[in-house]
Amino acid sequence: LNGRYGPYISYKKKNTTIPKNTDPATLTLEQCHELIKAGATRKSGKRKGKKQL
Repeated sequence: LNGRYGPYISYKKKNTTIPKNTDPATLTLEQCHELIKAGATRKSGKRKGKKQL
């Protein structure tokens, strides 16, 4: 899929970006699975809530 911030893969409600040096039109199913596994090992970008004073 082509999103606002570039191409990405959507799998089981998780989105994984496709690297800029990779052509999304030529990706195979195996390469997509590798990208999903590599993306799952990264920490999520969740932000912490506001600190109470």
